[in-house]
Amino acid sequence: MFVILTVFVCLPILTLQLSSDGCNLYESCVPIRTCDPIIEELQAAKATTNKEKKREIVNYVKSKICGAREDRLICCPVENAIEEPVQQVTEQYLGDFVNIFHDISGQVYAVSENQLLIKGFTYDGEGPDAFFLAGESGTKPNARATNGDIVLPYPYTGEEYQYLDSNIPILPGFNGNEEILLTLPRGVTVSDLKWLSIWCRDYKVNFGHATFQ
Repeated sequence: MFVILTVFVCLPILTLQLSSDGCNLYESCVPIRTCDPIIEELQAAKATTNKEKKREIVNYVKSKICGAREDRLICCPVENAIEEPVQQVTEQYLGDFVNIFHDISGQVYAVSENQLLIKGFTYDGEGPDAFFLAGESGTKPNARATNGDIVLPYPYTGEEYQYLDSNIPILPGFNGNEEILLTLPRGVTVSDLKWLSIWCRDYKVNFGHATFQ
């Protein structure tokens, strides 16, 4: 069991979530040690010598991680679940990015009360300390008042950050070919936000921002 839990803790977490805890309608977010189907998958991954099979199992388990990393939780199938029609995700357009530096572009949508989706996102990746920053007032970031703004880390791993945290993930470059899913920290909803920025903390510079409608 110790080996299984160690493997679980080391796995990175995917960004896509279907509910506030990351599980779908037929799953429950529970401690990994209580989820027999996932334990069986991890045991199979440990036992197999087939690298492709091991990779498939690991990717599957990654997709089932929920909650905060330190809680060691997993989306576990609920026994005897009654199937219900799958609801379509509704996208609400919020705004387009305005480029200031580094080729920023893209369209921002709300896909749930705690998630934003960016389509067609471009950024040249040249900022030394750039990340997504959102605000609850104004129309764009204020260099003299950023400490209270909201860090939206990408990729999302279940960990929340404050503005001065030194380990906030730094954004790489994007060419517009992938969609970016951002998850808001607990206690914050999309309706609280007024704007989203690509912000460089080192230089206190706004590379580009979208003001929400």
